[in-house]
Amino acid sequence: MSDTTFYDGATIIMADWLNEVNDHVHSSTPISPAVTVHPASVIANTPAGGIAATTVQAALNELDTDKVPLNGTGATGTWAINVSGNAATATLAANASLAVNATNATNATTSTTQASSVRTTAIATTAFVGDVMEDYSYGYNQTYQDVTGSRDAVTTFTNSSSRPITAYVAVTTAGTGVEFFLTVDTLVPAQFRSLQVSEATLNVTIPPGSTYKLTIVNGTLLAWFELK
Repeated sequence: MSDTTFYDGATIIMADWLNEVNDHVHSSTPISPAVTVHPASVIANTPAGGIAATTVQAALNELDTDKVPLNGTGATGTWAINVSGNAATATLAANASLAVNATNATNATTSTTQASSVRTTAIATTAFVGDVMEDYSYGYNQTYQDVTGSRDAVTTFTNSSSRPITAYVAVTTAGTGVEFFLTVDTLVPAQFRSLQVSEATLNVTIPPGSTYKLTIVNGTLLAWFELK
């Protein structure tokens, strides 16, 4: 059949030829020669970029050696990371550079900060916030104290603490008619005068470093409490 010239519509197809084609199709022997398989180790690679290997297999091995592991450590050198867009954490990334000893986000929460009296930018630890609350917040860890025995209507007192304090003063009289006032520095923010009562109370808040004084025009000191 291989020596036959076929003419369309004219060549008679013999049954043996059809059997020969059928045998060829279903034969285990391929019509074309087998393709030779070449291992990656013999296929040439042109070194480029950071890859110096000259074969495909060596290049693959080099990539596997240089890759950063999925966990653990291994990345070294200086990494340039550019953040763009409106990522929720991106706006906070700049704050990381303000941490004194922070090397990563975990350590940033416990990094060293300045003392509460130093007004500089630093990561605020729990201790730092606690110190600020303790030293400057009005009412935080303060209690009402009876200071009647150490107060009078003659002496000028000073709030020497770092926080505001509040003084509550009660004045009484044996008859009717009470008049008294409290002076803070040079001002009189609280005063009371009445001819109809025999007892009255005033309170005033004294800022840190300010002086305060009770003046009684009519009556006597009954009680003096301070929130401090």
